[in-house]
Amino acid sequence: MDDNGIVKYTSISKGWTDEDEENDFIQKFEPFIQRLDSIILNLYEVSNGKVVLDNIAKMYLNQILNIDMELRRKGHSIFEKGSILIDLDFYFINKMEKAINKLSILINVLERITIAYTLSETVNYLTNKAFNVFTKSFTDLEKEISVFSINQNMADVCVSNFSDLNNYEYYQPGDFKHHYESMLAYLSRIGAAQAAQDLPILVAPVIEKREENIMKNNDLDDDVHYML
Repeated sequence: MDDNGIVKYTSISKGWTDEDEENDFIQKFEPFIQRLDSIILNLYEVSNGKVVLDNIAKMYLNQILNIDMELRRKGHSIFEKGSILIDLDFYFINKMEKAINKLSILINVLERITIAYTLSETVNYLTNKAFNVFTKSFTDLEKEISVFSINQNMADVCVSNFSDLNNYEYYQPGDFKHHYESMLAYLSRIGAAQAAQDLPILVAPVIEKREENIMKNNDLDDDVHYML
């Protein structure tokens, strides 16, 4: 408050902003990046430098920040309320976790190969084979993140996300449809014309099926309650 009794806007009084949301997102993501850094270093050491991977968690974060930069030119932000960030996180972080788990398994495999075999040719053959098997999903995801575009790839993300959601007891009729409609409206607002055109064709049928399953699950619950 100044001498005239007028309250000045400070960082405390201005409320939560998109920038605050961005900083919070980066902070919360840092441990994930560090965990993957540790796994990549461990893998490099146990493979005697043969397995060298990039940190796709850091790559994903940079891609999100790049998307945000593009959206801000249009007066929007990936960190604003009602954006599609939650959908991107659900898709990419789940895939990253699965790929990282395979890297942890690969470390154990390489350690066993080194212990079980002494002939260098056998070690090299099995190491290369294990590397190809256990890192494929990781390297495929690296490519997917590097070229990701909301306009071109959002429909793929949505189909995957809605197809993976099967815990119908946590949802009410209309939940999937409401989320889909909100997403479609947001894509239209940010000018992602191709994505907004793809969703009704590719994603809407998945939503309809999910809503049918919720109704069936609710009907089953009602029958059980009635029997009890």
